Amino acid sequence: MEINFSSDNRIVNWKYENKSYSYVVEGIIFATESNDMIFLEIYENKTFSYRFINLNGKDILWYDENGNLKLFDSDGHCINEHRYNELKTVKVSKDNIYLMYKNRISVLSRKGDEISKISPPFGYIFYRFIDGEKLSVICQGNNNTADKYGRNDWKFKYDFLNNTWHKESFAYWLFYTMSFNH
Repeated sequence: MEINFSSDNRIVNWKYENKSYSYVVEGIIFATESNDMIFLEIYENKTFSYRFINLNGKDILWYDENGNLKLFDSDGHCINEHRYNELKTVKVSKDNIYLMYKNRISVLSRKGDEISKISPPFGYIFYRFIDGEKLSVICQGNNNTADKYGRNDWKFKYDFLNNTWHKESFAYWLFYTMSFNH
């Protein structure tokens, strides 16, 4: 899917199922499609904010760097508004919303009800989500988790069945391959 935004950074355009869509907001600096959603990064009034929009142009979720979050129903109406202190980043999946903090991920339903909390792997703190359908993250370690070259940032994938994290690879090469984490 091709996504374009205007030179004045106000309008995002895309095509979905042979229909054209537009979304208008001031200060768009980045836009991409992933997991059947449009992700926008916006800078306005000296604040970064982020929006997830469905492919029909309806809002799913907004949040900003100050922890303010708005959740929308399938018609694009705001159903929940809350401030989350120390919120690092957010991931939206088909069924859930994941709120990342340094020392936990809160799993919310798409209506905003907290379902569970997930701790980071022992000796690590959460850093960012990795784009994709599965719950994968980059975690930052410390001197005790570093390899012989001093590298301590790792990619982990979550196993919901066993409630555990699986270390997959070093994180450094992933920064070049991720599609829209911020």
